Amino acid sequence: MNPIILHIWGPFAIHAYGFLIVLGICLGIFIAKHDAKLQKIISFHDFLTVIQIMVLSGYLGGRILCIVSESWEAENIWLIFKFWKSGLSIQGGIISIAISLYFYAKFKKIPLFQFLDRIALYSPLVHGFGRLGCFFAGCCYGKETTLPWSVIYNHPDHMAPLHTHIHPTQLYSSALSFLTFAFLYFYLDKKQIKPGTILFSYLILISSERFIVDFFRADQTWFESTNFLQYLSINQWISLAIIFFGVSGVVFLYRDFLYPKE
Repeated sequence: MNPIILHIWGPFAIHAYGFLIVLGICLGIFIAKHDAKLQKIISFHDFLTVIQIMVLSGYLGGRILCIVSESWEAENIWLIFKFWKSGLSIQGGIISIAISLYFYAKFKKIPLFQFLDRIALYSPLVHGFGRLGCFFAGCCYGKETTLPWSVIYNHPDHMAPLHTHIHPTQLYSSALSFLTFAFLYFYLDKKQIKPGTILFSYLILISSERFIVDFFRADQTWFESTNFLQYLSINQWISLAIIFFGVSGVVFLYRDFLYPKE
């Protein structure tokens, strides 16, 4: 499979990676447009502004964490401006988007948890399409395996090792992201829950996905240390931190249920 759908000119082309991310964003916008709960919080016009903020902050955060954790050379900072190249950290995108949306909600005086719940509801859908894009680009590739569903990359523009049977870790991540979306959208959102539940559940589930799949990835990055940090990748430690934050958030929301007053 060719990672480039259509070559335009020079370094500019329509890559399957970017196309699938845009497709996921458009699908999320289409579903959100009919979200009655979202319409009570924010107008559709302002929601489109939020999408632009998310795309920009997610791109910057994803690029920066990717550079810091995977490309230590200082000159790779220019990757931030090479938008046509693949290489994004979803965790970096999550963190930067969360920060930017927090300040946006404060500025617009929007109920914070209700607002972030609606955003978190559709985020794993975009993640799923993004990971499909990773599959076509060959980034986020897996370790060698003899399993019958292994994949082989042959195109020279792929980032994965060529002519080698490897885990399709991008498809693992994509499937788990879509399952996360299905759980949040079709089950949790239909329940009588406290504001913030979807947000923290999303953080727990999407970080658990990265923690699990990283065991099968061949492109992990590690701390240069001989202590206990070396047993997990940098992204797995970040995942554990986000999971802890998410669980703490759930405990905070339901502390009266978990610890009833006598």
